[in-house]
Amino acid sequence: MLVAFIAVASPLHATNIVTNSSFNGSLAGWFLGTGTTFDATADATGMPGSGSARSATSLAGNTIAITQCIAAVPGNYTLSGKILIPGGQTTNGSGTIGVTWFGGSNCSSGPVLGFNTATVTTTGSFVSVSTASIAPLGTTFAFVNGQHLSVSSGTHIVNFDDIILDDGTPSNIPALEPLALAALTLMLVLAALGILILRR
Repeated sequence: MLVAFIAVASPLHATNIVTNSSFNGSLAGWFLGTGTTFDATADATGMPGSGSARSATSLAGNTIAITQCIAAVPGNYTLSGKILIPGGQTTNGSGTIGVTWFGGSNCSSGPVLGFNTATVTTTGSFVSVSTASIAPLGTTFAFVNGQHLSVSSGTHIVNFDDIILDDGTPSNIPALEPLALAALTLMLVLAALGILILRR
């Protein structure tokens, strides 16, 4: 029972290999495309000042808004993120998060081994997207990116937030919350009393 309680109270969490995935106060760790800036006014979780990456374009076509090249190994991954397309814009478009698997010495050399994307076209609020992705044998880097498509000329804006690439491996077990710690202490006390009673 004690082991089961600890397992529930302190679950394992998978590891996110993206740096500054929530754009917490800045766009540090990301390479920015033309028209991409930090937006402190829009955050997927509503946290003041945390912000997001804002991509603005006035040209029709696809824009690479944000990228990050991350050392990676073959295996099963999950790519997820949140995308906001503000409503009331003069042109339509979409926002996409993606991962491309490279087998070279960086994200601009060597073979492209595969890729996966998830796209949002809904406007007015942050939309969560997620896709499973397999890094094939020979993978050395993951190219994580946010892309912005505008279907016609006219200013179009897309915001990206909480971009996560989960490598499926458990991270450190978090500390017990105060309530869980109190409950665990009570269980240990009761167990000790039970042992004393059995010995009498």
